[in-house]
Amino acid sequence: MFGIFASTKTNLVIKNVETTNWYHGIYLQSVVNSVILDSTSTDNKSVQIRLYGSNYNTVSNNVIPCGSGINGITSYFGEGNYILGNTITGCSNRGIDVIAEPNSIVSNNVVDQEGNTPNNSGAGISVNQGSDYSTITGNTVTNAFWGIE
Repeated sequence: MFGIFASTKTNLVIKNVETTNWYHGIYLQSVVNSVILDSTSTDNKSVQIRLYGSNYNTVSNNVIPCGSGINGITSYFGEGNYILGNTITGCSNRGIDVIAEPNSIVSNNVVDQEGNTPNNSGAGISVNQGSDYSTITGNTVTNAFWGIE
């Protein structure tokens, strides 16, 4: 079900790993002050990298060709997470999806939705309700129905 799963941990470093053909590639639940970097996550059925209820983590310099996956990076119901300098391609729904994540930063990512669905109907970057005081800057989104929503 998971390539890598961690729950209620602190100060993890997940570096230089590859996850392929799982349901979720890397899934952190209630994890604090951790880092996912320099990794590749592809063809996982749902989400390539997911943070859920996790705070003050950094997801940086990862390569995420979604392949048959739905979302690239999702971060839900946490606070202060940084999503920086990732390259995400071909996700059928969203490259980066942030929901209820106050004080987070999404910066310097490249999201290309080329070939994700008919008419490139997915969003490049989606920042939704409850993400107050978050910063979205320096990202490049191409071939998406919505660039940044």
